Amino acid sequence: MMTKTSFRGVYIDGKWEAIDAHDGSFHTENPFSGEQVLEVHPAGVSHVESAVEAAHAAYLKWRALSHQQRAEYLLRLKEALSERKQDLALAITCEMGKLYSEALVEASACVGKSTSPWVRLQIEWPMCIRPASRVDFTPIGPMVSWRSSDPTISPFIWPTVTSSPR
Repeated sequence: MMTKTSFRGVYIDGKWEAIDAHDGSFHTENPFSGEQVLEVHPAGVSHVESAVEAAHAAYLKWRALSHQQRAEYLLRLKEALSERKQDLALAITCEMGKLYSEALVEASACVGKSTSPWVRLQIEWPMCIRPASRVDFTPIGPMVSWRSSDPTISPFIWPTVTSSPR
């Protein structure tokens, strides 16, 4: 039997903000067992606006960092993901019904894929110029993904986030 997780808040700008439960909720089930493993209370428009404002403020700080400093943050992210790869594997297993052993391989691959190439590029090639092209690794700002067919709004940080309610 798996533990059901319930989210009744959103983490914005370093702190948790409550969400009213009366706004409804949606659920995720393990496709293998049919067991409900996640209940999420959706954020409101004000939460999204606060998150975008906080992301923009963080973006301004991030953009001011050197490529070396950004790479150091990415390495710290990689270390944190590595420490929690068993938790990531469990989330994959719960949501996808995948065998834990396979999910652990996927979570381990996620750790490497999420940062390694970008760290190297940030350190070695802050800007690449070729005769017919230019690649610039300057951040352009926050992004929110949303589909009209699904009211879920989530940050786009694939492949580091493997568990999404829908």
